[in-house]
Amino acid sequence: MRSITFCTTCKGRLWQLEQTLPHNLAKLEENCDLVLLDYQSPDGLRDYIFNNFQAELSTGKLKYFRLEHDYNYTSSYAKNVAHKLATGEVLFNLDGDNKIHEGLITELRDLKHHQFFLPRLHGNDEGSYGRLGYTRRTFHMLG
Repeated sequence: MRSITFCTTCKGRLWQLEQTLPHNLAKLEENCDLVLLDYQSPDGLRDYIFNNFQAELSTGKLKYFRLEHDYNYTSSYAKNVAHKLATGEVLFNLDGDNKIHEGLITELRDLKHHQFFLPRLHGNDEGSYGRLGYTRRTFHMLG
């Protein structure tokens, strides 16, 4: 069974993660995890994670990282860092306002080598842009 890492970045969007993160962690199946990159979020993100998700952190279902350097935030840089921290065979970018939809994990496990996955966009008002999946090998090949 292929492992999947969902990669989420956050800076100043705790209010969205409070709505999506519990849902997304509950949807994770065996051999799935979620990397959360805290890009110096000024809104209490770190405290929220450590106060509410100790079980998920201890099992490795949730992997929390925080950038401490002074780079200006750019979403492409943040997403690349999160993907480099991922360990799954398949990587999927999941923005902070996105939820894991039914059937997504099955579709990602069926992803072929060098194939990109863009979810179907059909009336999804939870945010669809920024969702992209590919194998870790493809991510590293593309640089």
